Amino acid sequence: MSDEQGADRHKDKALYEHYCDHSDCTKWGGLGFAAGKDEPRWFCFEHRPEWKGR
Repeated sequence: MSDEQGADRHKDKALYEHYCDHSDCTKWGGLGFAAGKDEPRWFCFEHRPEWKGR
């Protein structure tokens, strides 16, 4: 018996476009960064923040 018979399909088929959060930048932000449970902030390759290790 399959578990998928009663499952709902993901109905939202919209493409999400994230633009760079850096001021005056209009490039696509393909790199998302979030700290903890904060909302992710999106940056392009040129404006990506440096990764801070623990």
